[in-house]
Amino acid sequence: MTAQEMLTIRNPLVTTEELAILATSKSKEIRRMVASHDKTDLKTLLILARDPWLPVSNLALVNKNMKRSASIPILTERILEDPYFVITHRHVTPELLDALLTRALEVADENLMRDVAMHRRTSSETLHKIMNGASSRARAAAIQNANFDIELLVASAHDKSYAVRTAIAGRADLTTELAELLAKDSSVHVLKALSGNKVVCQSTRSEVETKLAERVEANVEHNWGRVIDHVTKLVNEPMTQARLQEFAQDATPGIRIGVHLAAYDQGLISLADCLLSLDRERWVAVTTYLRLIDPMKSLDIVLGSKKADPLHHVLSEDWTTRDDVVRRALETRIPQFAYDVVRFVELKPWMLEKLHGIDRYTLSRIVRNWPSGIAGDAIVDLGQYYAFVPDVVLALHPDTSPEIMAQLRESRLTCVQAALVSRMSSDELRASSTKRIPIRVAVARNKNTPEDVLLKLSLDKDRSVRQAVLRNPKVTDAMRARIALLAE
Repeated sequence: MTAQEMLTIRNPLVTTEELAILATSKSKEIRRMVASHDKTDLKTLLILARDPWLPVSNLALVNKNMKRSASIPILTERILEDPYFVITHRHVTPELLDALLTRALEVADENLMRDVAMHRRTSSETLHKIMNGASSRARAAAIQNANFDIELLVASAHDKSYAVRTAIAGRADLTTELAELLAKDSSVHVLKALSGNKVVCQSTRSEVETKLAERVEANVEHNWGRVIDHVTKLVNEPMTQARLQEFAQDATPGIRIGVHLAAYDQGLISLADCLLSLDRERWVAVTTYLRLIDPMKSLDIVLGSKKADPLHHVLSEDWTTRDDVVRRALETRIPQFAYDVVRFVELKPWMLEKLHGIDRYTLSRIVRNWPSGIAGDAIVDLGQYYAFVPDVVLALHPDTSPEIMAQLRESRLTCVQAALVSRMSSDELRASSTKRIPIRVAVARNKNTPEDVLLKLSLDKDRSVRQAVLRNPKVTDAMRARIALLAE
């Protein structure tokens, strides 16, 4: 950044032509100021919208002079890189929202699904897709969208997620027939939503309130602190048809869940019959008791219940002690399972082969209990969220086969290319020192990077690259001096 450039852009009489020249500045700050300037014309904004530095690109796209027709192609390209920016953009269209849903389903991003479901421009066709394949939170949000097709409400009233049925029960346009159907629901949340809905007739409301009172009495009778002990006893003792019938309609959800898990675990009922019963319960309650039965059968239940919540599968740490369970989990290609395996298991060669090509797993910006070792190294910062990338694990793992390594070198993912830096020769490190910022940062950190490459990177235009050079054990006083000079 030069003093003249700063004077020019701060001049209230600056012209459109001068701003176009400043848009080519080597200074990111100058380009950022041009991108947000109210005199910048559309032609210049389109150039800045493809700037490699994301803040410049974002500001250009939200500039008031950016036209819808010009921004749509760029926003379409940005779906893979920054979907949350796209969904909050004022020019987002129903078609873009549909593409965002497709991406959210691919990477199992429940937050993005829910944002699409809530958006006022989401079409009824996209909402229909959400009801057929998205998470329960997204389906519940879709129910509350003003564009939701009312004709789908009857079918959705049989949804296996209580959250979806609760959303229907709270709708202001709830019909008498739907209210009567939902009054028979086993979920307290659904019944409470019906009880508080003013459009529900008095007779149905009285029926609901009676059921709620019975549930309260049942909870008083069964001390919840003893339920887990009771369920454990049920699972460990021989199950008979008589015991199954005795407890199948118990007022306590944990008892109902436990008796069906025990019956399936001991071969008394089929998986299909077990799922039919468990799908009436809250999935979070079911997962509490899954650890009590055989891990492979637990995994069968998790996979069989994917229509209830297809993108919220968690692989228990206890299950990963068995190779057959790990193999079955990885063969599903579910990103969450891959994340759990890498966290809990000492990876074997055959596991590495199964991990290859599994899609990334999206994590929130607040990652609690950040995993140690290679699992933590494979979590990459994507701006508004983190993501666990299985192929990064393979790029870092010493036992990855040469065949997989050859495929990884062809990967288009920047994070994979950055992870491969530790395996590069001097010539490859030189070639990588001109690539994208995350790769240059990895080269600057690498202790095997030649000094001439480090010297060049000490003058890199990006501050994060220069800071990485400072952390390299091979950094020299000359490099430190150059970096200090640029910082002034």
